[in-house]
Amino acid sequence: FLGISKGGDEVDVDEEDELDASKLGLRETYHRLWAVCQLPAVRSLFLVLLTYRLPTALSDNVKFLKAVEFGLSKQTTALLSPLLVLPLGIAVPIVASRVWKGMPL
Repeated sequence: FLGISKGGDEVDVDEEDELDASKLGLRETYHRLWAVCQLPAVRSLFLVLLTYRLPTALSDNVKFLKAVEFGLSKQTTALLSPLLVLPLGIAVPIVASRVWKGMPL
């Protein structure tokens, strides 16, 4: 659709200004990757990705142990785990935060 509505206008692109990835060496590639990793927005993203699961890590492991404790077999738990992961992953931290609101662990 976009090509039809443009009507054949061609954009002049200087071929020499484009970077050819096949001509970059391994050292230059990692140097550029390191430069991108030093950007403030990327550093913030690294921090978020490394820490976003910490508050719920305990509840992720405990819910299946509790299911086995209450009588579910390990096979049944493994079968139901895809159906339980999302709802329990949302509900358990919410309930736990309300229960232990004033008492730190």
